[in-house]
Amino acid sequence: MQYYKNIPENYTEKEELSKLIDSILNVITIDAIFLSQEQREGYLSYHILTFIADIDNNPIPHEVLSWLSRLGKSHPKLRIRIYTEEQSEIALSRGSLYFLEHCCLGHTVHVRSEGGNLLDYPEMNLGNILKRAIRYQASEMEKVGTFAHTADILIREGNHAIATFNMHQAFELGFRFLERICMGKARVTHSIISHINYCQRYFPTLRPFPKTTDMENNELLLLLEHSYSVARYGNEFELDRAQTISIQKELRIFIGSLEAIFNRHYENCRMRIEGGETRLPQKNRDDKCSHGNVIEPSIGQRLREIEIDHLRFMEKVQELKELQTNGQ
Repeated sequence: MQYYKNIPENYTEKEELSKLIDSILNVITIDAIFLSQEQREGYLSYHILTFIADIDNNPIPHEVLSWLSRLGKSHPKLRIRIYTEEQSEIALSRGSLYFLEHCCLGHTVHVRSEGGNLLDYPEMNLGNILKRAIRYQASEMEKVGTFAHTADILIREGNHAIATFNMHQAFELGFRFLERICMGKARVTHSIISHINYCQRYFPTLRPFPKTTDMENNELLLLLEHSYSVARYGNEFELDRAQTISIQKELRIFIGSLEAIFNRHYENCRMRIEGGETRLPQKNRDDKCSHGNVIEPSIGQRLREIEIDHLRFMEKVQELKELQTNGQ
């Protein structure tokens, strides 16, 4: 069966998108469908296609979720997401930039006139959602910072195992924050590897411990994974100071990457709602130059990205020096 769809004129794969939507609507009742602007994340470019399920499909059947996941892999230029209205409502109460950017500000492709859902995404108070996003970001990043700071203290004290557990918690909370605020829903897992895999198709540059492409053979990442079960179940666990310091460096880069992604999507939403000049949401995070003037936030964000690249470069230089020293 074919359904009416309001696909943007400038969308290049209109026929393919129309057939995809029909195939999904023939499997599950959907109340609304939204198409995002083109997303550019690292080396990826894609559109997000968001489906809001009918109120009778709560929870969404697991077999439907699995089928949509497989279907999405055959459409590399699209990211297919499906939610219940309840999930989107909870997310918007936190200030979800995902639903703000891709639904409220997205292109409405399909609406079922007899649908039972109550939210009218384009007509919501968008400014209030932005304010909630700022509050939620401050709250969650404070938790991440607390675990990171505790780990710093424990490293100085030589307690590497518990320090690594605290860094595991910082990584986990950081991923959960980004998944909720920029992907609509967090993955329920304590595995950092699972969080990396979950985010990879959306934020490919958010990749802690990038030296080994095979995450299952990445020693530092596996040590970080193991630290959680050690703290919970008291298993034996050994790692040296150098390994702990390496994980600490990755955590600092990761936190900077989280903030850069949040600020970019927040600013995109704010500009589309308010217009005007670019500015970051947190005053205490404005970058300042030597004579005290505030740098333009877009420049400040770029400087942060350059700083992250520089840290990666310096790590590689240090590795080369160590190899040369060991070879002599």
